[in-house]
Amino acid sequence: MPSIHVLLIEDEKQLQQYASEALAKRGVKVSSAMNTIEADRILGREKVDVIICDILMPAENGLSYVRRLRADGTQTPVIFLSALADEDVIKVGIDSGAADYMIKPFDSEQLYQRILQFVHPPEG
Repeated sequence: MPSIHVLLIEDEKQLQQYASEALAKRGVKVSSAMNTIEADRILGREKVDVIICDILMPAENGLSYVRRLRADGTQTPVIFLSALADEDVIKVGIDSGAADYMIKPFDSEQLYQRILQFVHPPEG
């Protein structure tokens, strides 16, 4: 199986470290960003398979960021990872261009399985 490269945009350092380590144990390469400015730098120099993005961040929020990515033509699948569990927010997240939405706290195995859905979609 080819390697998977994920961009994790998360401003909570502990959560960023937990998710990065959990995915790395499964062979996933993780590039981490604390905000969308760092994320843009990473996307400017590296190809990623999936973007995992928080919604509530200082400066630009995740919803705005994904809308901007889509407007710029970026088609990389985005999974929102957010503490916001309100159904209306989830709908707005998907409508903004995200492929999936997970609520914090999250199970690292479930996150990995969702990443696999976008990198290696099931046949049939």
